[in-house]
Amino acid sequence: MRRESWYPFVMLGCATLVNFAYLGMVSNVIGLYTPAILEEFPEVSRSSFTVAITLLNLMAAVGNLLHTPVRERVTVRGMLALGWGLAAAGLTTYSLATSLPMFYLGGGLIGLSVGFCGAGTATLMVNSWFQKRRGTFVAVAMSGMGIGVALISPVISYLMENHGWRFAFRVIEGIVLLVGLVLVLVYRNAPAIETSHAATGGKKQKLSIFKRPQYLVFMPLAFLTVIVLYALMANLSVIAADMGYSTMEIGYLSSVAFAVNVAVQLPTGMCCDRFGSTGILLGSYGMMAVIFLTFLFVAKLPFFLMLVVAALFGFAKSVLNNVTVFLAQEIAPEEEKPNMVSLCVGMTSMGAAFGIYLVQLGYDLTGSYRVIYILLLVLAAVCTGLNRYLWRLKAQNMKSF
Repeated sequence: MRRESWYPFVMLGCATLVNFAYLGMVSNVIGLYTPAILEEFPEVSRSSFTVAITLLNLMAAVGNLLHTPVRERVTVRGMLALGWGLAAAGLTTYSLATSLPMFYLGGGLIGLSVGFCGAGTATLMVNSWFQKRRGTFVAVAMSGMGIGVALISPVISYLMENHGWRFAFRVIEGIVLLVGLVLVLVYRNAPAIETSHAATGGKKQKLSIFKRPQYLVFMPLAFLTVIVLYALMANLSVIAADMGYSTMEIGYLSSVAFAVNVAVQLPTGMCCDRFGSTGILLGSYGMMAVIFLTFLFVAKLPFFLMLVVAALFGFAKSVLNNVTVFLAQEIAPEEEKPNMVSLCVGMTSMGAAFGIYLVQLGYDLTGSYRVIYILLLVLAAVCTGLNRYLWRLKAQNMKSF
């Protein structure tokens, strides 16, 4: 069955479902629950609660950094099973939480599930079954995340308004359990690829990667890029609530952001295959700088303009999901790509952990987001400089690959 020409596309469907379930329905909608949870626990500060989301992203980074040695022991299919079990445990903990430590534990479990069974695993699933047009097919797989968020955000908002946030968590857990079971049963490893990776033991890849100057520039660039492109989007529900928008309106903002994210995934991946990643990233930094300036000087946007901002956030998330991973593969030789992709996702997870917490900490310390908007403008300029320098390094060292 694996030799059939259509079978890789079944595996592509599995990679898409990974992003749909674990990124789309779980980790990227955690922020939607925040206003309702903070209302039930008024004694908890925003920054204290945001530590749960910070731990989620930190544990996702840990999972990605451990991805290669764990995968070599249990295979990609085993990673799917690990992610499934950890996500179920994390969602159960969240739904039963009565104190901050329980939220922290739930966030950590969910983060580890995403590290083992998230964007890194989905990308490897695509790379294992496709040798050409990987940027395009990775984009297809990444669209699952946007589809998941766009579909589930209004559902979560409805469930919270009518049945409470705990019930919403339990409904989502039931769906994730079903999707995860399908993935574990249907997905099959690509034996030749798995054997090749296991034979190297990852040692040669790691040593070679750490010796390259491209790596030393790319890692901080990946860390800072996620702060610039995603930190505000991850806090959109709280920022919009501060502006006076209702729970349903906030749900619509999230749906629009991820509907656009889905719509632009494939074109973004195709542009990566055709033109490379540098120009897309530079344009994205400039776009986000305009948004930061707008928020800096306008206290509350009309709702239709907030929908536009949400749409631009969705595009930025597509760039983050596709272009940074594609850039990681651009600067690494073929045998090093799996480790480089895992390291890339690990650094972006660490950037998300830091950036999401930084936004709410800035609010708690100053009473507004103005300082954060100024800091994000500075980081956008830093990313622009690092990106251009990395492009020059790529040009100078391309022959060494």
